[in-house]
Amino acid sequence: DASVPRFEKEPNMRVGVWKMDETRALLTAVDSAYDIYDGTKKLGTLPIGQQATVSLQGGKLRLMSDGISHTTFEYIRLVPTEGLSSRFRAENMTREYQGMNFNEYRGIAEIRYVDGGGDAYLINELPLEHYVAGMGENSNGAPAEYLKAQSVAQRTYGFYIKEYSNKHESRNFDVVGHTGDQLYLGYKSEALRSNFVRAAQATRGFMVTSDLDNDASTLSNIVITPYFAHTNGKTKGWKEVWGGEVRPWLVPVKAVYDAQYGRRLFGHGVGMSQLDAANRAEFLKEDWKALLAYYYTNTTVEKMYR
Repeated sequence: DASVPRFEKEPNMRVGVWKMDETRALLTAVDSAYDIYDGTKKLGTLPIGQQATVSLQGGKLRLMSDGISHTTFEYIRLVPTEGLSSRFRAENMTREYQGMNFNEYRGIAEIRYVDGGGDAYLINELPLEHYVAGMGENSNGAPAEYLKAQSVAQRTYGFYIKEYSNKHESRNFDVVGHTGDQLYLGYKSEALRSNFVRAAQATRGFMVTSDLDNDASTLSNIVITPYFAHTNGKTKGWKEVWGGEVRPWLVPVKAVYDAQYGRRLFGHGVGMSQLDAANRAEFLKEDWKALLAYYYTNTTVEKMYR
């Protein structure tokens, strides 16, 4: 029954937002108290507005906050007491983009060594919809139907990497927060891109699927949905750019508006051209489902959770 969502509940995402280039992280509880854990063992609670310091000490982590001093070989986890919409801020994290520092995130903060103890990461665990809302690869002034299409492509792409790739298998997270996967900037991006947030809310739970999915590792028919800035008049096929088997939903299509405006290829060229899609939404009045069906051929969209 297509009207019954496949998933019982919304999935969570684990995002590597900071490969720590400092010897410590200063974490502030912004709008909720946060329970502090050593692995699964609760150590105490960080009140709203208070700060915890997690220091890197050669394979160990040392946590310092008011009344708590603790060292562990496990990982440190801060979980909000008021639900996963709550926010924390990494005070000494520098993540500059377009003149702002994006260092505030919804949900859970986790610091751990990955790759067998080499690097330490700040990992943000949060619901998939909050992850999508915090995307930085969208213009707030773009047509609403295009923004809806983008939100579905970004939701699908992130979930596909989480579920059907082993890209970050040794790192204890699903995706990185930069364009190695998708540019996730967190809460401050939501404030800057309110139109995109509304577009994402309008498409909640929808992902791109194809009955022609030939990836045997995919237990469902959710497909990968790459996108890029613009092309020179025609998108590229998956096999042409990355090799392997032909993916029948990622084959070349004309990008009429890219050609009309004399654009050159900017990006890998596979999947949806963001500029061309925005123009199709504006001038051809195509809705988000039509845009997705055009760039991801032989696909449909399905609501995976309520």
